[in-house]
Amino acid sequence: MALEIFFKLEYSEYGDGVMIEEYQGMFSLVAARQGKGNGTNYKKWGYPQYKDNPNEKAIPWKITLGNRQQALDIIKQIQRALDPGATPSVPPPVEDVPF
Repeated sequence: MALEIFFKLEYSEYGDGVMIEEYQGMFSLVAARQGKGNGTNYKKWGYPQYKDNPNEKAIPWKITLGNRQQALDIIKQIQRALDPGATPSVPPPVEDVPF
């Protein structure tokens, strides 16, 4: 089952947001908009342009992050880039206790 989680941009008056989407084990960030009243999320679609000609098939505006672990690593890197003073919480090391 595909995963879709929508995060609304609070400052947007048009319901713009970002969606985390999982499809076939790959996670992506997708530009999206939330419909008024019904709460339906609509992906933004576009026609990508390649070297000399545009593609005739529309695809969602998305950034593929990779599998679950790769996506988490990239999101952590983004967090560190936006807040370089923050230190991630690391659990204390577990000591081996001889029995």
